[in-house]
Amino acid sequence: MTKSLGCQPSVLATVHGGFSSPCLATPNASVSGTIGAPGREPAMAPRSRLGSPMPRGLLLGMILCIGLPLPAAADTTKVLSADSSNHFEVRPSLIGYTGDSSGYFGKRTWGGKRGYVKWTSWTPNRAQAVGTVWVKTCSPTCSDGSWRMRKGSADLWAPKNGRFTRMTIDYKTPSGRILSDARKLGRIPSSDFSDGYWIWRIVGA
Repeated sequence: MTKSLGCQPSVLATVHGGFSSPCLATPNASVSGTIGAPGREPAMAPRSRLGSPMPRGLLLGMILCIGLPLPAAADTTKVLSADSSNHFEVRPSLIGYTGDSSGYFGKRTWGGKRGYVKWTSWTPNRAQAVGTVWVKTCSPTCSDGSWRMRKGSADLWAPKNGRFTRMTIDYKTPSGRILSDARKLGRIPSSDFSDGYWIWRIVGA
């Protein structure tokens, strides 16, 4: 009797001896022999590529992996966490999204008040968070201005080559007005002065 086995190659199946191995069977692989008859051995044991009999534990692991869902690649896409750099992260605690260091989202590592960030979701296609938006007044200049902290949110989407390419930072002013800062990932090519880096461009600028 021939029984058809299906298997998902990327799922790890645990075999005897505590060894974990990927499912090696291809979809709809056939195992020849009598299956299900009590007290009887298969007429022919499955063999590995090297010609030796396939371990029973490995065969059992292949059978057990049938129908298991593939693991979700939830944390594969990264975000540029520091403008004008090559620093990409998953679920960063702080994102600097302006080239003049006047805008941040998340928990600061300096100052008396630090703020916070909470990533509510992170998938390969989209990530969302709530947290503190830090905006510098730039008055009289950005270097001499003061910081304002606002409750806000971050929305990342449009992944490409493992990087989120779009970002929107929303926050509310003391008067209740909602401000939205839309950004698009851009690349500054290498030159005689640098090896190139990534930036958050203002959408529409």
